[in-house]
Amino acid sequence: MNALGRERYPHRVRSALASIVLLVAIATPASAQELSEHDRAIARDHFDRGTLAFERGDYADASAEFRAAYELTHHADLLYNIYTAQERNGELAEAAAALEGYLRDGDPDEARREALELRLERLQLRLEQERLQAAEQEAATRREREEADAQLEAERAERAAAEERADSERGERLAQVAARHQTSDALVVTGVVVLVAGGLGLGGFGVFAGLSESEDASLASRCGRDAGRVCRAADTTDLETFNTGADVSLVVGASLAVIGGAVILIGESLRPSDANEATARVWPALGPGYAGVAAGGRW
Repeated sequence: MNALGRERYPHRVRSALASIVLLVAIATPASAQELSEHDRAIARDHFDRGTLAFERGDYADASAEFRAAYELTHHADLLYNIYTAQERNGELAEAAAALEGYLRDGDPDEARREALELRLERLQLRLEQERLQAAEQEAATRREREEADAQLEAERAERAAAEERADSERGERLAQVAARHQTSDALVVTGVVVLVAGGLGLGGFGVFAGLSESEDASLASRCGRDAGRVCRAADTTDLETFNTGADVSLVVGASLAVIGGAVILIGESLRPSDANEATARVWPALGPGYAGVAAGGRW
């Protein structure tokens, strides 16, 4: 039987692969006629490269080379080589599959089979433990993500509630400010109207006072000091009317002016102040010989 490595690399294979199948037959009586010399050479080359890769600790390359040789020869012993390289490379699931194939298709003796079956059980146990650990880790990660999502949702809800409260408070403040503006505007307008009426009253006082002065001068020339006789009651009727009108106009006008000014001041005192808000103000203006209102603003 022509065995790969038996004649060409006996010492190298024994020293490097003490734990794997050292001699793998590339051709058997059953398969020699099916495998060409060219394919045997290629398979032998893959096996040699896999052996060297295993020797230097490159188990990924070793398993790839052994699998390439297996794909050409389908020799079961190569599955054991693949299993060993993949197990050392940490590919436990692939290693278990390769070992199962070797136990199914290979022909180890009874003692070796029992030892390899025990290895397979241990390997499957490791896989199960890794799957359980991965599942536990995934569950823990999922719980952490759910807790983080719940916390984020709670923070969002709290922020939304705070914003809603702030909006409500801002709306209430704006409503209060608007109400105060309305009250202030109404008082100012009322005060202006009353103040204008007072101004008209004071204007009437001026008119009646002028008429009284004119009538007094006329009486003086007709029946008074200039005429040298005493005026009768009938002669002074107009003068008394003008004096009464002047007195009433003065009292009413002054009273209305004071009341109007006071109402305007009250209205302005109730107006909300905002340094950034454009404002307009009206206030009474009283002085010797005049009464009215003044206005101003800020933009």
